[in-house]
Amino acid sequence: MGQTINILRFSGGGSLLFHGGYKSVRVWHNQQFVAECPGSLVGIARDGQTFLTYDKESKSFSAWQSNRGTQLAVSTLNPANYAANQRYLIEANRLTLTFHDALGLELPRTQIMSQSEYGVCDNWSLSPDGHLLAVAFVMDVGGHDAAWGECFERDEEGQFRKKYEFEVSRFVEPFFSFCEPHPLLAMVVSPGSSKLVLPATGKPIRRLAYGQWLAVNPINSDVIAVGQVGKGYVTWRLYNTQTQRDIQETQIVLAGVFHPQGDRITVLLKDHSIRIYDIEALALVNELQTPEE
Repeated sequence: MGQTINILRFSGGGSLLFHGGYKSVRVWHNQQFVAECPGSLVGIARDGQTFLTYDKESKSFSAWQSNRGTQLAVSTLNPANYAANQRYLIEANRLTLTFHDALGLELPRTQIMSQSEYGVCDNWSLSPDGHLLAVAFVMDVGGHDAAWGECFERDEEGQFRKKYEFEVSRFVEPFFSFCEPHPLLAMVVSPGSSKLVLPATGKPIRRLAYGQWLAVNPINSDVIAVGQVGKGYVTWRLYNTQTQRDIQETQIVLAGVFHPQGDRITVLLKDHSIRIYDIEALALVNELQTPEE
């Protein structure tokens, strides 16, 4: 399966919104459409002023100025502006993951993630500091399929060593997300539930019903949004401390992300329109329409 195809992300200050799709990245500045740039989204600078894409056909990386959509030379970017999980593109060939440095400062490196002969890396997520890597595996042997998850820690030689295991269901597409600025890892790994865990230990600190995607408010980690698993996937749920509310959409909900100020949430629908809600009133604040194809 690989990593999530549809991604929503804000810049650090929240003025820029990025929608990374399969073949392009769309950018909004202060809720006004700026540009659509070719390639899949690799990473966004901490200040949001530049971002990186990857073209699968040419196998090349490109850099872009966010508020204009103009292309830049990758060599002009400051590596200090990019966290590890916004700098490395990870590709899978069965059980081997290859790490590509989008900034070109390191040669590609590979690592076999498991010794299971029939296994395949299904999905993965790298922590912002690059020290932890969560991987979901699937295995099919004569129709007897299975799934499992492992968290790896990077050692001084740059190799990832298994730190702990976690359960993954073969009946759901796994979703992982390291939840900056909180020390949390969001997991959707079974049809009936999702959970937040401590990345260093894998200890669950909160379990939630349902889950297709999961977003944590950057200001208050008790405020959580979950895309529900069910017929059509047209509902998402907002957990606000002790309360929970379901929001029915007209289409499948592909992703959700909180604004850095924590007062709004943005969701992506199947037609790639984007809806912005106030999280207190759950009132629709704005809807960003997809540019004409």
